[in-house]
Amino acid sequence: MKKLSYLNLNGNQLKKIPESIGELTNLTHLYFEPHFLKNLPSTIENLRQLNVLSLSKNLISFEEQLIMKALVPEGCEVIF
Repeated sequence: MKKLSYLNLNGNQLKKIPESIGELTNLTHLYFEPHFLKNLPSTIENLRQLNVLSLSKNLISFEEQLIMKALVPEGCEVIF
C-alpha cells in the first residue's frame, strides 16, 4: 500500500485517522468527507506528494484547520 497515490474514504463516518496514514508517502489525493473528524495526526506532514486534502463536512475547528494547513506541503489544496 505504500505506492498508493489516491485514497477516498468518503462516507465511512470515521472519528479518528491512524498515525500510520503518514506511511502512505506517495499519496497525492486524500478524501475524508463526511466524517466526524476533529483533527488529523501530525504524521500527515509526511505526505510530501499530497496535492489535494479534502476534509469537508467534518467537525474541524478553525484553529485545527490552521494547524492542518501548516502540516501539508506548500501548494496542497486543502478543502474544509
